[in-house]
Amino acid sequence: MTPLTRLRLRVEIALARYGRVLMAGSLGAAVVLVGAIALTQQHAQVRDLQAHLGTLHRADPMSVEPAQPTSDTQRLMQFEQLLGHRRELDVHLGTLFASARQRGLRLMQGEYRLTSVPQGHYQRYEIVLPVEGRFDAIQDFTRQVLLALPFAALEGIAVQRESVQHPVVEAKLRFALYLRTDPENPPGQTTTSARAS
Repeated sequence: MTPLTRLRLRVEIALARYGRVLMAGSLGAAVVLVGAIALTQQHAQVRDLQAHLGTLHRADPMSVEPAQPTSDTQRLMQFEQLLGHRRELDVHLGTLFASARQRGLRLMQGEYRLTSVPQGHYQRYEIVLPVEGRFDAIQDFTRQVLLALPFAALEGIAVQRESVQHPVVEAKLRFALYLRTDPENPPGQTTTSARAS
């Protein structure tokens, strides 16, 4: 008998004795081995991608996040840089009204009030604006105003609907515009009320 035949006979006897247990164990070991190899390869790919992403991040100057102010003085300077100009109030209101028109909102006459904050050297222009339209259009309108006017704040919103089936809602929006005190418009002077068109 040849050595190969003897080996084959021993394997057949072992399979007959241990059969399914041996096969299951061998199959399990093979699955674990294949999984370990695949996992090692994936880890290598992840490391390569992370290294590439780090290179891209360092190469793109726009991806660098601006430093956050750390002191009260820096926060105050950042606030003052964002203030709008009171002399451009008509432009700011025009932006607000145009954004509402673009979204198909109906504006009613609003309430407008200018107050001064002498210790802060800025003015606060309060706008209470009743609007009618679809709720998603009102959401989009407020988002666009806050993006277009970085010195604006949405301080309140009250929404009312006739019924659940009615697509139009009535909302009362309360905005505040934070404005730089201009030399030609010293604090204490008030502006005339603007009307929504």
